[in-house]
Order: sequence, then structure tokens, then C-alpha cells
Amino acid sequence: MSPGFSAAIHCRILPAGFLCPPRTVAYPDWSHAARCLRSLSDGSRILILGGAGLLLGLLLLGRGAGLLLGLLLLGLNWQIFRAFEGYPLAERKRSKLLKPVSAPLLRLQRRRFDCLVAIRDDVKGDDVNRANAAWRLDREFPPNRAQLLPTRFGNAVMAFETAAMP
Repeated sequence: MSPGFSAAIHCRILPAGFLCPPRTVAYPDWSHAARCLRSLSDGSRILILGGAGLLLGLLLLGRGAGLLLGLLLLGLNWQIFRAFEGYPLAERKRSKLLKPVSAPLLRLQRRRFDCLVAIRDDVKGDDVNRANAAWRLDREFPPNRAQLLPTRFGNAVMAFETAAMP
């Protein structure tokens, strides 16, 4: 198989000769790719160059769309974070729409908090269970019951924000 034949085959595999013989991979020789393209029929050239244009367009569109999505999410970061923390539910607990959602979630968090406090404060209980409950209260909940939020994530973030630095 001659070098020209293999170059023509490689030029047909990937658009516009991006995969050419080793001598042109290390040092891009676009004249060699042009010779490969000239040796092909008109239909093959249109197919290869059209594929290269389509591939390049999709790559640029994908990167552009990813960049735009990233910038959009960066701008909405604070609002998304607060939504997962449960602040919109806690702030609008008197709302007719959100009350059926926020009240049961807040009750669940209060029940978990109260259960852990009861285990921690039980003098007759097992020391391991008491220590585990105290550790979970420290890590998963704010210091007092009045600061509870409707979501576990919000309570864990609140515990982190209000915890004293060691």
C-alpha cells in the first residue's frame, strides 16, 4: 500500500485530513491534506468538508451552550441554594399554596430534632447513643429549635453556619 493511498484513506476517515500519516501529525501539513482532498471525487469532498463543518459547529454550539448554561446557573446559584435550604418554604409558611408543603416538612424536622434531644438528655441511656445523638444534633441541626428549616439540607447548612470554629 502506497503512502498516498493510506493518506487518502485517513483523510476519508476523519474530516479534512485530521488523521494523516505520522509525519503530518507531529507537524501539521495542510498542503498534504489539501492534496488528499483534491484526489477525491466531488461528492467525497463535499461529504468530508460538510462533516467537518457540522462537527465544528456542533462542538462550538455545545461549548457555547455549556458556557451559557454555566453562566445562567452561576447567576442563579444563590436562589437555587436557598430553595434547597428551604427558606422559601419557611418564609412563606402562611401562604395558602406553600403551607400544605412546608408545615409537614417542618413538623418532621422538629420531630427528628426533639427525638435526638431526648436521647442526648436521657441520663439513664447508653453513653454511646447519647454521644451519637449529640454529634448528630451538632452536625445536622441549628443550635435551637426556633431556627429549624423545613429541609435536612437547610438544617445542616444552618448548623454549619452557626457552629463555632474549632
